Amino acid sequence: MEKDCLSRLRSGFVDGIILAGTGRNGRLVRDIQASGISMLQIVRCQDARISSIVADYRVCGADAAKYLRARGCRKLGLINGSFQYAPYKERYEGFTQAVEALGLEAHFCESDRPINSFEYGYDCANQLLDETPDLDAILAAVDVQGLGAIRAVTQRGLRIPDQIKIISLTGHEIGAMLQTTMTSMEMPAQRMGDKAAQMIIEEIESGAGPDQRSIPQHLSFTMQLEEREST
Repeated sequence: MEKDCLSRLRSGFVDGIILAGTGRNGRLVRDIQASGISMLQIVRCQDARISSIVADYRVCGADAAKYLRARGCRKLGLINGSFQYAPYKERYEGFTQAVEALGLEAHFCESDRPINSFEYGYDCANQLLDETPDLDAILAAVDVQGLGAIRAVTQRGLRIPDQIKIISLTGHEIGAMLQTTMTSMEMPAQRMGDKAAQMIIEEIESGAGPDQRSIPQHLSFTMQLEEREST
């Protein structure tokens, strides 16, 4: 699907492409850029030769662990995703480094379900609680996993946040709409999108060819903690 979309855009007389890509079509992306079309990566930086705008996922994972420790948590369970994708890998790195430095327990899980799904969060939360019944916090990589975790926790009769706290590491304001509102590390999507548009328009308007373009820019935005009822 991604490859087909990129090929259509390449043939569609566009001047620039902002890509939140999987990293599976790196050669095609580089070929498109070499053909004279401006390229910019957003959310993930898969190729350092192409400008990018991302969130600081390592700091996000570390800050969430520090926040939960300050809330009295000692046994933290992480629902994450594939290390093939930079956000999951970097969140894990930041989280594990902070947990070790703070002297906390870290617990992990996996599921055969699609990663960005309610079912993945539900299955992983149940696995974590089966293995560590006295777990006192669950961190979910994305909001929809957090929703699944909330369902698993409430079905077990555990009280949120008194007995267990739940936080999403990639919030998009969904957490504020739930019956039990979910604390999250909010991605500044509006600012990231505005900056991406500005950068690619500037490159297009510069008129520079592929061989004259400046050194790629790589910008990282800090995620903002939004404290709600789940912690």
